[in-house]
Amino acid sequence: MEFKKSFKDYLNKVSRYDDTKYIGSGNPNADILIISKELLLKSDDQFDREIKNNHYNWVKNTKIEDEEIGEYPASDYNPMMPYKGKLLKTERGGHSWRKYQKLSDLINNNKIKKADDTFDFHNSFFLTEVDSTPNDETITSKRKDMFGELEFFKQFKVIIIDGLSAYDIKKREDKPTNELEYRFSVRYNEMKEPTPKQRFWIFNSPDNKRTIIQTGKLNGKNLSDEYLIELAAYINDCI
Repeated sequence: MEFKKSFKDYLNKVSRYDDTKYIGSGNPNADILIISKELLLKSDDQFDREIKNNHYNWVKNTKIEDEEIGEYPASDYNPMMPYKGKLLKTERGGHSWRKYQKLSDLINNNKIKKADDTFDFHNSFFLTEVDSTPNDETITSKRKDMFGELEFFKQFKVIIIDGLSAYDIKKREDKPTNELEYRFSVRYNEMKEPTPKQRFWIFNSPDNKRTIIQTGKLNGKNLSDEYLIELAAYINDCI
């Protein structure tokens, strides 16, 4: 894979914003970025693999072809294609990865994969976190600044903010914009409610070249397919 200059700059500059130098996972050349609040990790080994070694592994990835990445479970973890070849049925139905896979399927093929198929949504999205220190209730403003300042994050056509707790979308009377608008230099457009109480909020840049979509948390068995279908259709209109 040929990485953009803006992504290589991100690799070089991330330490200014984050002591862990956490980058993310997936396809940095994708049109769609997903930002969630934090990774939910089960062990120190997983922290080392997915956060501590993340920057090092991305630097290595700039020197290899993606075809060289082996499949799960025999391969070493690689953030460009984490757990490549892993079956959907190995993760419970409400897991974020299952929802991201459904969203990817609907965007690309308008058809949801079966449980015996494999995860491949990392080809369609780049994923990162507002907070790179799991289970820490404090979100660093420096990392939030990163999304508004680095050119890499300004090049995505669609940015999905997964979950309502990372950014404040309520406008205060003494402020001209809410936090999300301020951080991403966008303005509120509209809210959609595909099914009762399952909403997403749409923000656009002044030139309409970037769309920010604030969703509820994209996990849980109660999140309907109808919600993902309408979200995917809207994203397709943007890209």
